Amino acid sequence: MTSILNRAALALTVTASIMAFSACRTLPKDTVLTSPSAPASPVEVAEVASDSPAAILAEGAFEGRNDHIVTGKVSILESNGKYTIQLADDFSLDNAPDPKVGLGKDGYDAATQAGNLIALTGASSYEVPASINVQDYNEVYIWCEKFDVPLGIAALQTQ
Repeated sequence: MTSILNRAALALTVTASIMAFSACRTLPKDTVLTSPSAPASPVEVAEVASDSPAAILAEGAFEGRNDHIVTGKVSILESNGKYTIQLADDFSLDNAPDPKVGLGKDGYDAATQAGNLIALTGASSYEVPASINVQDYNEVYIWCEKFDVPLGIAALQTQ
Protein backbone atom coordinates (compact mmCIF):
# COMPACT_ATOMS: atom_id res chain seq x y z
CA MET A 1 0.00 0.00 0.00
CA THR A 2 2.84 2.38 0.89
CA SER A 3 4.48 1.67 -2.46
CA ILE A 4 1.31 2.65 -4.31
CA LEU A 5 1.00 5.87 -2.30
CA ASN A 6 4.66 6.73 -2.93
CA ARG A 7 4.21 6.18 -6.66
CA ALA A 8 1.04 8.28 -6.69
CA ALA A 9 2.80 11.11 -4.84
CA LEU A 10 5.73 10.94 -7.27
CA ALA A 11 3.36 11.00 -10.24
CA LEU A 12 1.56 14.05 -8.85
CA THR A 13 4.85 15.85 -8.21
CA VAL A 14 6.11 15.16 -11.74
CA THR A 15 2.78 16.21 -13.26
CA ALA A 16 2.74 19.47 -11.25
CA SER A 17 6.32 20.25 -12.30
CA ILE A 18 5.53 19.66 -15.96
CA MET A 19 2.41 21.81 -15.75
CA ALA A 20 4.33 24.63 -14.07
CA PHE A 21 7.05 24.54 -16.72
CA SER A 22 4.45 24.32 -19.48
CA ALA A 23 2.82 27.47 -18.15
CA CYS A 24 5.63 29.31 -19.90
CA ARG A 25 4.06 28.34 -23.20
CA THR A 26 0.31 28.72 -22.63
CA LEU A 27 -0.49 32.44 -22.90
CA PRO A 28 -1.98 33.73 -26.18
CA LYS A 29 0.39 35.92 -28.25
CA ASP A 30 -1.67 39.07 -27.66
CA THR A 31 -1.73 38.68 -23.87
CA VAL A 32 -0.87 41.83 -21.98
CA LEU A 33 1.11 40.94 -18.91
CA THR A 34 0.69 42.99 -15.75
CA SER A 35 1.25 42.57 -12.04
CA PRO A 36 0.61 44.89 -9.11
CA SER A 37 4.06 44.13 -7.70
CA ALA A 38 6.01 45.98 -10.41
CA PRO A 39 8.60 48.35 -8.90
CA ALA A 40 8.29 50.81 -11.76
CA SER A 41 5.57 51.37 -14.30
CA PRO A 42 6.11 51.40 -18.05
CA VAL A 43 6.35 54.85 -19.58
CA GLU A 44 5.40 56.16 -22.95
CA VAL A 45 8.23 57.21 -25.24
CA ALA A 46 6.55 60.59 -25.60
CA GLU A 47 6.90 61.15 -21.85
CA VAL A 48 10.62 60.41 -21.96
CA ALA A 49 11.18 62.77 -24.87
CA SER A 50 8.88 65.55 -23.64
CA ASP A 51 11.45 68.30 -22.95
CA SER A 52 14.37 67.26 -25.11
CA PRO A 53 15.10 64.57 -27.65
CA ALA A 54 16.12 61.24 -26.16
CA ALA A 55 19.73 60.26 -26.70
CA ILE A 56 20.50 56.63 -27.48
CA LEU A 57 23.22 55.49 -25.06
CA ALA A 58 23.37 51.81 -26.03
CA GLU A 59 21.66 49.28 -28.27
CA GLY A 60 21.48 45.53 -28.56
CA ALA A 61 19.51 42.59 -29.94
CA PHE A 62 17.87 39.84 -27.90
CA GLU A 63 18.81 36.18 -27.97
CA GLY A 64 16.59 33.59 -26.31
CA ARG A 65 17.66 31.53 -23.31
CA ASN A 66 16.31 28.40 -21.59
CA ASP A 67 14.44 27.16 -24.68
CA HIS A 68 12.63 30.49 -25.15
CA ILE A 69 12.49 32.49 -28.35
CA VAL A 70 13.19 36.16 -27.71
CA THR A 71 14.01 38.43 -30.63
CA GLY A 72 14.14 42.11 -31.44
CA LYS A 73 16.16 45.18 -30.69
CA VAL A 74 16.45 47.17 -27.48
CA SER A 75 17.84 50.64 -26.72
CA ILE A 76 18.82 52.49 -23.58
CA LEU A 77 17.62 56.09 -23.88
CA GLU A 78 18.43 59.16 -21.80
CA SER A 79 16.34 62.30 -21.63
CA ASN A 80 16.43 64.97 -18.93
CA GLY A 81 18.48 62.73 -16.64
CA LYS A 82 16.01 59.84 -16.85
CA TYR A 83 16.88 56.51 -18.39
CA THR A 84 14.53 54.24 -20.28
CA ILE A 85 14.76 50.71 -21.65
CA GLN A 86 13.01 50.83 -25.05
CA LEU A 87 11.99 47.54 -26.66
CA ALA A 88 11.63 48.03 -30.43
CA ASP A 89 8.65 47.25 -32.66
CA ASP A 90 10.31 43.97 -33.67
CA PHE A 91 10.46 42.66 -30.06
CA SER A 92 8.92 39.23 -29.49
CA LEU A 93 8.85 36.73 -26.61
CA ASP A 94 7.31 33.30 -27.20
CA ASN A 95 5.79 33.15 -23.70
CA ALA A 96 6.51 33.07 -19.97
CA PRO A 97 4.51 33.22 -16.74
CA ASP A 98 6.26 36.14 -14.99
CA PRO A 99 8.57 38.10 -17.34
CA LYS A 100 10.39 41.19 -16.03
CA VAL A 101 12.62 43.73 -17.76
CA GLY A 102 15.93 44.61 -16.14
CA LEU A 103 19.65 45.11 -16.52
CA GLY A 104 22.74 43.09 -15.80
CA LYS A 105 26.51 43.14 -15.99
CA ASP A 106 27.51 39.70 -17.18
CA GLY A 107 24.51 38.39 -15.23
CA TYR A 108 21.09 39.61 -14.14
CA ASP A 109 20.81 42.09 -11.27
CA ALA A 110 17.32 41.97 -9.72
CA ALA A 111 17.86 45.42 -8.17
CA THR A 112 17.69 46.92 -11.68
CA GLN A 113 14.21 45.64 -12.47
CA ALA A 114 12.37 48.25 -14.51
CA GLY A 115 8.98 46.53 -14.45
CA ASN A 116 6.84 43.72 -15.71
CA LEU A 117 6.92 43.00 -19.43
CA ILE A 118 3.63 44.51 -20.62
CA ALA A 119 3.27 42.71 -23.98
CA LEU A 120 4.76 39.67 -25.68
CA THR A 121 5.30 41.55 -28.95
CA GLY A 122 5.95 45.08 -30.13
CA ALA A 123 7.42 48.26 -28.73
CA SER A 124 7.26 49.16 -25.05
CA SER A 125 9.26 51.36 -22.67
CA TYR A 126 10.37 50.90 -19.07
CA GLU A 127 11.76 53.64 -16.85
CA VAL A 128 14.94 52.61 -15.07
CA PRO A 129 14.81 53.35 -11.32
CA ALA A 130 16.59 56.64 -10.54
CA SER A 131 19.02 54.90 -8.18
CA ILE A 132 20.48 52.83 -11.06
CA ASN A 133 23.47 54.04 -13.10
CA VAL A 134 22.77 52.40 -16.48
CA GLN A 135 26.38 52.85 -17.53
CA ASP A 136 27.36 50.22 -14.96
CA TYR A 137 25.51 47.54 -16.99
CA ASN A 138 26.15 45.84 -20.32
CA GLU A 139 23.01 43.72 -20.83
CA VAL A 140 19.22 43.97 -20.90
CA TYR A 141 17.32 40.96 -19.59
CA ILE A 142 13.88 39.55 -20.01
CA TRP A 143 13.79 37.56 -16.78
CA CYS A 144 11.30 34.96 -15.53
CA GLU A 145 10.96 35.81 -11.86
CA LYS A 146 8.76 32.79 -11.13
CA PHE A 147 11.44 30.29 -12.19
CA ASP A 148 14.43 32.63 -11.62
CA VAL A 149 15.87 32.14 -15.12
CA PRO A 150 16.70 34.37 -18.09
CA LEU A 151 14.28 34.21 -21.00
CA GLY A 152 16.31 36.51 -23.24
CA ILE A 153 19.47 38.60 -23.07
CA ALA A 154 20.60 41.54 -25.20
CA ALA A 155 24.29 42.46 -25.04
CA LEU A 156 24.55 46.26 -25.22
CA GLN A 157 26.88 48.20 -27.48
CA THR A 158 27.44 51.81 -26.42
CA GLN A 159 26.75 54.48 -29.02
